Amino acid sequence: EIDALEGELDEVFKTLITVREVEQDGRFNLEQSNLRVVAAENHKDRVEAQKREVEEEYLQLEAELLELVGRAESVASKRSQIDRELQDAISMVDRAEPDVEMARLEARLEVARRAVDEMDSRITDFEERLRSLSNDLKGWTDRLDANQAEQVRLRDEVSEGETAMRSIEEQLAVLSDRMKPLEQELEQSVASLSTVEVEESQARESFQLSERERSHIQIELARREEELISLRRRIEDDFGLVAFNDYPDTPDQEPLPFEGLVKKLTRVAEMPLELEVQVNQLRAQLRRMGAVNPEAEREYIEVSERSKFLTTQVDDLRKAETQIQEVIAELDLLMEREFRKTFDAVAVAFRKTFTRLFGGGSAHLMLTDPDDLTQTGIDIEARLPGRRTQGLAVLSGGERSLTACALIFALLQVSPPPFCILDEVDAMLDDANVIRYIEMLRELSEKTQFILITHNRLTVQAAEVVYGISMGADSVSRVISLKLDQAEEMVAA
Repeated sequence: EIDALEGELDEVFKTLITVREVEQDGRFNLEQSNLRVVAAENHKDRVEAQKREVEEEYLQLEAELLELVGRAESVASKRSQIDRELQDAISMVDRAEPDVEMARLEARLEVARRAVDEMDSRITDFEERLRSLSNDLKGWTDRLDANQAEQVRLRDEVSEGETAMRSIEEQLAVLSDRMKPLEQELEQSVASLSTVEVEESQARESFQLSERERSHIQIELARREEELISLRRRIEDDFGLVAFNDYPDTPDQEPLPFEGLVKKLTRVAEMPLELEVQVNQLRAQLRRMGAVNPEAEREYIEVSERSKFLTTQVDDLRKAETQIQEVIAELDLLMEREFRKTFDAVAVAFRKTFTRLFGGGSAHLMLTDPDDLTQTGIDIEARLPGRRTQGLAVLSGGERSLTACALIFALLQVSPPPFCILDEVDAMLDDANVIRYIEMLRELSEKTQFILITHNRLTVQAAEVVYGISMGADSVSRVISLKLDQAEEMVAA
């Protein structure tokens, strides 16, 4: 009954562990969803604020454009007026001093033309700026719509996670109710088992005591028997319980009349050789046998039981080894399958990322030993724009660095982590590659927070928060932090 209850309790514990793992996964997913919702709301707020700023700037530019259009109209009317004055001046020149008047009018005309050209250039600049702001406004609007859709989806995921959590909590409550009577029965069984074990230990102690007494009695009996045999020998040696009746002419002392103990020696005329050899063999056997061990049977039983126990343990170990080998084989298959799945996904993402970072070309990942996925390595073959396919070892430092960035970004796309630290990855990149590198970082930063260590000005400008280490006048390092959004707002204010 105890074994049955323990088996049922083990099943309940396994189910409880599974439910708790599912609960932890659900809580983790729920927390992740909540964090993503909060991040999406914060991003939405930032986008809306930027959108409002862009709209205000757009309205301001429209007002300035209208003002410039009005000023352009006034300039056009003024230019027509200048043209009329020029015609009048030309007619006056025909009548007056031609050189002086013509020089004065040409100067006024040149000034007016410069003013008109300046106004035209300003109008063109404002129109370009207006188009740029319109495009930015459209982009921010699209991103705001996408964030709103993402927020709705995340809220749905949160609601589904809460529903799943409630279901898991209900299952946990049911399992807890089932466990209570089983735990009570188990406690009772354990109490009765402890009582039985106490009785068994007492009986075993009494049995061991009896065994020790029996061993002492056997030893004492053997000792008494040896004493009796020794006494018999001493009596035979001391009293000479042998009758020499074969020599009547020889006077001798008559032995004591012990009935049953007096033996008649036979007359031996010649000692057979085989008898002497047999006596020597028997004496050698007696010497080799040594003293009699009365505990030999008990020791044999104990050693036999120990041997059977160890044999059983060895069989159990062999069975456990077989089971472990099966588990290892299953894990190898599982790891190979997951490795192949991840490798294929990373290879596809790596080709796209490589082409994007290099502005062309192609690259692919290659297994060194496809037949043994547990021991295989991975090589990279790249074909840069306008060049042939070659290995990673023959590339320059900047090309190897950018290829490594492509592989890291591919891994981040397949399985985005919460944090990623990059230490002077852009040190060997030129400005064009740094710009593409920053664009990839901005896209990946939606799911992963990046911590960059860099000396590149373009990378610093793309960051949201900057931490700098400088040395003060007292030769002590100081940490300087700066949020670029707040700095831009302060500069604008």
